[in-house]
Formats: sequence, C-alpha cells, structure tokens
Amino acid sequence: MGYVVSQQVLPNDVHIAQVALSVDSTWRSVRETMDILVDPATELEVTDTPLRQVKAKVDGAKVQVEVEAHDLDRTVIRVQAERYLSGDNKTAGMVMNEILDRLSE
Repeated sequence: MGYVVSQQVLPNDVHIAQVALSVDSTWRSVRETMDILVDPATELEVTDTPLRQVKAKVDGAKVQVEVEAHDLDRTVIRVQAERYLSGDNKTAGMVMNEILDRLSE
C-alpha cells in the first residue's frame, strides 16, 4: 500500500514516521491497528478533529497516536507511550511497528 519515507525517535521516546499515503487512509489503518492492540476491557479515546488522535491502554501503558497531513499523500504519525509516569520506548516502538506493518500490507 504505502511506504515509510522516514522514521526517528525523538527525546521523551516519541516515535515519528512519515509515510507516503494520504492522511485519510493512514488514519483508518491507525484506528484499525489500535482497535487490535487495545487492552481488553478498555476503550479507545478518539479525536477526529482538528487533530486526528487516538489514546488507549496497550500492554498496560498509556499510548497516544497522532496522525497529521504533512503534504499531498504524505502523512506524519507520532506515537508516545507512558508507563509509571515516564516514557515507555519499548511499547511506543512496538505500536509504531504494528502501525507501519499494517500500512505496508
């Protein structure tokens, strides 16, 4: 489907990827992926406007994913996870990898 243009980890364990896909198709895929990853007995907290954002518990960590149009058919995805009041790099990386895997199918 799409491909990763760039990927990096910023301070505070924020994972960022830029993909060559429209923001709408990226957002649909991110929502589907988070529906799969969310901890049982918890719900997604979704904001569609003005910023596309989903928050959920994944593996016991608080995860926030933001999807933002960067350019025509270029989208930026940001993933941040927190566990015990500090950044959770492992969970954020796992969530980002799952999102990117589904986008590349």
